[in-house]
Amino acid sequence: MTIELLTTSAAQGLKQGSRGFCTVVCTAGLPINLAQRLEALSGYRHLYQPGDQRADDNPVCHSHIRLAVGGKTLSILSRVGAYGVDYSQRTNKIAHHVVGCAC
Repeated sequence: MTIELLTTSAAQGLKQGSRGFCTVVCTAGLPINLAQRLEALSGYRHLYQPGDQRADDNPVCHSHIRLAVGGKTLSILSRVGAYGVDYSQRTNKIAHHVVGCAC
């Protein structure tokens, strides 16, 4: 089974009371310990701020890692990149993680 999680800055996240940079979409039944690990992989530092003529040159970070969670080794493909400005006009990023069993 494949699991997905998407994080970005939003006025309201998927979890009640969450806002700012948080999970906005995920596969139903995603274990909380895995969600927290994926959220921790969602960091990004902009080289160029939105509005800068080089903003489109911000890198996109792709990664593949294997992670032990709950006694299983999982294979995680991730894409994290700049995503313009958020609802409060601050820099934004988007992180997409796809998880499969590395058995």
